[in-house]
Amino acid sequence: MAVIRRVLVPLVGAAFAAGAIAAAAFALVKALPQPTRGDRVGVRLLELLHQRGGRGSRMTIGGISLTSRCRQLPQRRSLVELSDGNTFVVSGSHVRAWHAPATELAGMAQRPALVRAAEADLAGSYQLYASELTSQLERGKRVTERVVTVGGRRVYEIALARERPRVVLVVDSRTLRPLEARFDSAALEASAVLEPPQMERGLATC
Repeated sequence: MAVIRRVLVPLVGAAFAAGAIAAAAFALVKALPQPTRGDRVGVRLLELLHQRGGRGSRMTIGGISLTSRCRQLPQRRSLVELSDGNTFVVSGSHVRAWHAPATELAGMAQRPALVRAAEADLAGSYQLYASELTSQLERGKRVTERVVTVGGRRVYEIALARERPRVVLVVDSRTLRPLEARFDSAALEASAVLEPPQMERGLATC
C-alpha cells in the first residue's frame, strides 16, 4: 500500500521487529510453489534494505525541488528533515510526528495529505521501503519487477504499490542498490534521486 493510505488510516495490529518481519517474508516466498523472478529479486532487495541504510534524496514534487536528509531514531524509527523546513518521523510504513513551517508547499495546500505521502515515499528511507515490500509478501502478493535500461544502466523497477498512488523503486539490476523512487497519482506526480546508501555499519541511517 502507498504511504497515502497509511497517512489517512490508523495503524491496525501490533508492530513487529524488522528482523522477524524479514524472516517471515523469506519464509512466505520459499513456500510459494513457483517463486517468480520478481519474488526472488524482492527477497534479495529486502535483505539489502535491512543490511544497509538510506541517507536522503533529491526530490521533485509537482515541479518543486526539495532535498531530504534522514537518520535513524530508537525503536526502528527514522527522522526525515526536508529543505523546506518540514520534518516528520517514519515508523514502519506510517508517518507520524509531522512538523510543518508556517507555509505549505506553494500551490499545494489543498492536498497536504497527498504531498506528505509523496514526501515520505521519496525521502529515501530504506526502513520504509522494506516495510512496504514486506507488506506485499505478507499478503501473498507477487513482487512485480520490470527490467529497463536507464542511461546505459540495466535496472529493475520494483512496484511497492500497484494501485494509485503508485510507488516504484528503481534499483540497479546487479547490486540492487536503490537509485530512484517514483510516486504517481491522479493528482500528483513526483520522483526522487536517492542518495547512495551508508556502507559502514553503526552509523546513523534510516
